[in-house]
Amino acid sequence: MRVLCVVDLVLPLSLRPRSPRGSSPPLRYVLRIGSAKPLLCEAAVATGEEVRTAIAAYVKSKGTRHRAFESMAQWSVHDQAGWLTYVENSHSFARFTVNLSHDGSFNVLPSRGSLVTYDVVPPGHGQLVQALSIGGAEDGSRMHSETSFTMDMLSVEAHSPAASGIHAPTPLRPAGGTGAAAAGGPNLGLVDMLERLGVRFM
Repeated sequence: MRVLCVVDLVLPLSLRPRSPRGSSPPLRYVLRIGSAKPLLCEAAVATGEEVRTAIAAYVKSKGTRHRAFESMAQWSVHDQAGWLTYVENSHSFARFTVNLSHDGSFNVLPSRGSLVTYDVVPPGHGQLVQALSIGGAEDGSRMHSETSFTMDMLSVEAHSPAASGIHAPTPLRPAGGTGAAAAGGPNLGLVDMLERLGVRFM
């Protein structure tokens, strides 16, 4: 179990695969906060984008960055709960293809239901590619990873297995000099419009 803190938001997060809806008991946790002053806490429902943004912030702050291409990178972090892999494509119009394989791992549970994933991440987006959770601490575990990257201008967005929920690609925020608008290329809206008109960037 991870607990992500974002300013005044505390987000308990479990990436262990769950049984189909309705057949798994709800996860329970206890939050303890120490403060010299009284604090008012209340439960709130986080949006999917808020959860994905919090996960990205956690992986980028705690993980190791690997530069694949200009404006394209992967972060990975190992913690007591397992292994997270996150990628960002802050290029203005190029596509970032990520082939990730955890074959050879032992006693781990992949959040996407497969140890092998394939993703074409669109421009100006980030994505949690995979989350491995330890299956059972008493049996030990082994985590193995192999990744290959490609970059091109013509690929269409694709995900195998399907990328939904926490794995859905999320637009990068341009504030603070990050994201596609800060990459030095044309605005993403303009690029999309030109592509719909049949323009292809070479």
